[in-house]
Amino acid sequence: MICDNGIDIAVEEVDYLFRADKTESFCIMKKNNEIVSDIKRITFDKRELSTAGAITKVEIACYPNSVTHTLHISGMVNEMTGSIVSIDGRVIKTFTIKNGGVSIPVYDLPEGIYFVKTNNSVLRFVKK
Repeated sequence: MICDNGIDIAVEEVDYLFRADKTESFCIMKKNNEIVSDIKRITFDKRELSTAGAITKVEIACYPNSVTHTLHISGMVNEMTGSIVSIDGRVIKTFTIKNGGVSIPVYDLPEGIYFVKTNNSVLRFVKK
């Protein structure tokens, strides 16, 4: 995975993600106890088995950020499911991404920081 600060981290090296209250970024705790901090976005490389190890970069985006009514998610190549998760880890909503994207009404969510989780990505957004 590639963090927005340019650091590449193998997924198998990650122990857990965490975030301090009142911040807009999160940190990664690696299994060797190294901390990578001030991360706002992560993208993942996906290996295509049929192309002998070629790497295809998958860019997922959620916008607008901050959002008041409808959150849009784009950049997916295949159909997949995802969820909106609160800062305390509760799954708030689930959705299916088709044809490259989805629009999700979030007007009913309380203000705060949330995460969009899919099979290969975690994005942060702010609900105003």
